[in-house]
Amino acid sequence: MFDVCIGYLTDHRRLYTFDRFVSFVNKLANKDKVCLLILANNVEPSFFENIIKHNLHNVHCRIITFDNNNNYINKINTLISFSKENNIKYCMKCDNDIIINNHALDYMFDNLHLLENKENLFITPSLSSGIPSVDYFIEDFFSESEKDTLYNLFLKTDMPKSLWGFDYSPLNEYTVNSEKWNATQFINKNNQLNYHYKGIHPIRINKEAVLYQHQLILKYKHKIHEKQAYKMHITDDYSYLCNSIFIINADNYRKIIDSRELYVDPYDEVPVNKYFQMNKLRGVYVRNSFTIHPIYNTILDHPNIEQKFYNEFFRDN
Repeated sequence: MFDVCIGYLTDHRRLYTFDRFVSFVNKLANKDKVCLLILANNVEPSFFENIIKHNLHNVHCRIITFDNNNNYINKINTLISFSKENNIKYCMKCDNDIIINNHALDYMFDNLHLLENKENLFITPSLSSGIPSVDYFIEDFFSESEKDTLYNLFLKTDMPKSLWGFDYSPLNEYTVNSEKWNATQFINKNNQLNYHYKGIHPIRINKEAVLYQHQLILKYKHKIHEKQAYKMHITDDYSYLCNSIFIINADNYRKIIDSRELYVDPYDEVPVNKYFQMNKLRGVYVRNSFTIHPIYNTILDHPNIEQKFYNEFFRDN
């Protein structure tokens, strides 16, 4: 009996991250609690099978392939169905552009009991460019001068008047029209916007800020192998989650994904957040978890920037 099904959502892009992800799963103390479900398209299963054969031991794995047409929500549906059919209580969604170490994963798995509280919807690590977790990541790992430099770049970010069909320029009150970065005020203002999509932050659109953060992460990249002083931060201060890695009760996930009235596109982000907001729930954030998501597709040339970053991140590491 497993406690968690890790749903690893992947395709032909970013295959260079899979062996590193698997190497950390292989180091888990909680191997007996998890199974790994690889949800892939445009890749021969043999690619994953070969890496698993040589790098992953004593972890139950399954590979399921999909066609190439808008399959993201199909992968989520398969993750939930597989979990429920096998009496696995929790799903962990993880996209293939994320690197998280075994220590942070074990800490989350050791604290699954927090999701027994119906007021807590998810457990998620402090993702380097996640929203709202980017500001946790910066606070936890960078020096004061490094923070100041990054915050000043945030303040230079002109928030777009037209993105995803919405006007985010009111957020300029806390960027170009402010003298000091205040993440709480920025998030609170974002919470007030009556938009479907609230996964907006300077780190998502300011290329200069992204590249500077990459420099800092590379400076501290040794931390990906270290166990940190983790702690849980449980809060309802943030009503929107834009982290593509989280653990959630499979029954709750099924309820969300089956609620068609929550959808505005073929992804789970908006339904999860509408359910989160409607039910006034809390998120559980793991502070001090050195978890990496390099860049969003809202930055020009993001595929090349991401691959260059990971080439450096994995070199001698």
